[in-house]
Amino acid sequence: MTTLYLETNFFIGFAKNQDQDSDVLIYPQTNEQISRITIVIPAICCMESLSVLEDERRRRHSFTERLERERNELKGKLPII
Repeated sequence: MTTLYLETNFFIGFAKNQDQDSDVLIYPQTNEQISRITIVIPAICCMESLSVLEDERRRRHSFTERLERERNELKGKLPII
């Protein structure tokens, strides 16, 4: 049996769907795959992953708000043709 230690970057990549092959680890297809690997996850990695995803969500929201604000400002400055 193989022990696989998963850390923060794995969860971030999985949550953002950046690595298609990670599905095989999370959702094994056969009993043989299930019995060959033991997955170990340090608890801090789960919390750190949630924190990183929340920070990214905040940055994305802030960026979207800035774009909207600038777009609205430009609308007021553009001449009407």
